Amino acid sequence: MNIDAFYPYVLPHVLGCPNPVAVHHIRQAAIEFCNKTRWHEEECSASNAGGGNVFVEADTDLEVVSISTVYVDGREYRSKSRQSGLALIGAGSLEQFYCVVRTGEGEVELAVNPAPDKSVPVRAVATLRPTMAANTISNELSEWMDGIASGAAHRIAAIPAQAFSNPAISVYHRDLFNEAVKTAKVKKYMGSSETSAPRRADVF
Repeated sequence: MNIDAFYPYVLPHVLGCPNPVAVHHIRQAAIEFCNKTRWHEEECSASNAGGGNVFVEADTDLEVVSISTVYVDGREYRSKSRQSGLALIGAGSLEQFYCVVRTGEGEVELAVNPAPDKSVPVRAVATLRPTMAANTISNELSEWMDGIASGAAHRIAAIPAQAFSNPAISVYHRDLFNEAVKTAKVKKYMGSSETSAPRRADVF
């Protein structure tokens, strides 16, 4: 969905706010929401370059927050830190794992051990967030439009010495945003007694 879909949820609370300012803070609120909740999770394009190097790419307007799960030829591999993973690879370990070795603009490089042949399929599930230049917000976040809009209104109303500055409005919407974050985290990670947070390798 385009960012301007958030305007009706944000602008009435900060009258006089220019659209470019609103867009910036809607992006910021959506990024913060994703960072805190890890709500947006999906399989991303994973290219097996051979030699254990796998490159994971997110779709346009998205970037990877963390790698949740990696499957090599259908088998789930566990994550290790970059330091310990590279040390094990250097020592010739046969343990099955992956580690994040590099992050770039729109791309994450993984080291997978033991190195699979280029013909072996590798799949990566990642948690995602909008980029700083995103023109759209994923439909995966549509359930939380009100909360993200409150995050944006909180930020905008807190800007000092503007016609739309309003500390009371800022605090009110900050609390609504925090409540949305809390609810989303509970829904994602505590939905049932059998559900646990997925393992993940953070990349930021």
